This record gives sequence, C-alpha cells and structure tokens, in this order.
Amino acid sequence: MFWRIKLTNKNGDVRFYLFDVDSSLLLKWEGKRKYEGQELPVESYFTDYREVGGLKFAFAIDSESSATDVNQKIRIDKIDLNPNINDAEFAKPTTPTQPGSPPPNPASQPPAKPPA
Repeated sequence: MFWRIKLTNKNGDVRFYLFDVDSSLLLKWEGKRKYEGQELPVESYFTDYREVGGLKFAFAIDSESSATDVNQKIRIDKIDLNPNINDAEFAKPTTPTQPGSPPPNPASQPPAKPPA
C-alpha cells in the first residue's frame, strides 16, 4: 500500500511521489526529464534504506525511461552527516600561470598591506 502525491511546480511541471504507507519512506518518483531535446517520462525507484544518524536514506536509486533504453543506477557507499569541512575547500582556486604568460590581473590580487 502506498500514498501517491502529485506536485505541480510553478512552471506547470507535474511530478508524482509514492510513499510507503507503513514506513513513510519514498518508494518511487515519476516525472519527465529533458533528454536530447525531448521530454521523456522517467521513473526513479528508491531502495536499500539504511539508518544514518537517526534518519533513513536510500542507498540505491534506479532510474529509467519507458521511452528509451536510458537507465541510471546510483549506489551509495557512505553518508556522513554534518562532516567537518575546512573552509579552504570553498576558496576560489588560484589560476595556474604558464611560463611566458603575463602576470595575473593586479585587481584580482589582495591589496598590499601598508608598512607598520
């Protein structure tokens, strides 16, 4: 037994979500995706639920389209909740300079500190 919930986005896209009545876990997603300029029906199935930090997550997601042979299988090995991530991971990477290339734009460099 499952609940089938219809969601209509502001742009008119319609999606359906199917939830297990007993566990309330998402079992299936139905909607349309653009592929090579066409809108195709797609279904995604959520299975292999495991508990992580008191929450249940699907560790297997299988997607397919009845209109094509396009299939996708996602398998998740590990989920970490609220990991410690160094802020430097989100810093803008430096542009590598090639030998003989002009120096980087001075406007992109931090301002020089005045002498103390």
